Amino acid sequence: MDKDKITDTAIEFMKTNGYHPQVAIIVKDNGNLLYVDLDTTPEHKESEIQALYLLCQAENAVGVFIIVEAWLTFIQSNNPKRREVLNISYQDRDTMELKTYEIEKRDGKVIDLHDISTPPVGELTYGGLMSEAFPTSPLPLSERRKARMVANKIRKKNRKGRG
Repeated sequence: MDKDKITDTAIEFMKTNGYHPQVAIIVKDNGNLLYVDLDTTPEHKESEIQALYLLCQAENAVGVFIIVEAWLTFIQSNNPKRREVLNISYQDRDTMELKTYEIEKRDGKVIDLHDISTPPVGELTYGGLMSEAFPTSPLPLSERRKARMVANKIRKKNRKGRG
């Protein structure tokens, strides 16, 4: 798994298509990748993270990328000075990395992305959202199936009624 290649592919997709789907890319212990579309609407964000956590457990994940478009603002969400960005995060059991690229548009088309990531200040302690999603040893097959089933039910419920 090559983090730079995934990042470069996401940037090129954004430049070519003018958008990037909200996606998680689960890195399995065998090196294969599993692409998972995300519903990042406020009403589904928390349950989507729960489903992603379960999928990481079910797939014996060693890492996960989360790629989303977002607005960057320092004051309020409707600030006219907000900036459109592409966030690419990578997490595994020991690390968390976040890259932020400002999207430059001209005449409504993406013409470039500029890395505006800021390096961490001082020493950071890693923990939180996905820090326990990566199993220290593979789950038994029956538990993997249960986790996958629950994750799929959550995701199906979140997508009910979408076109």
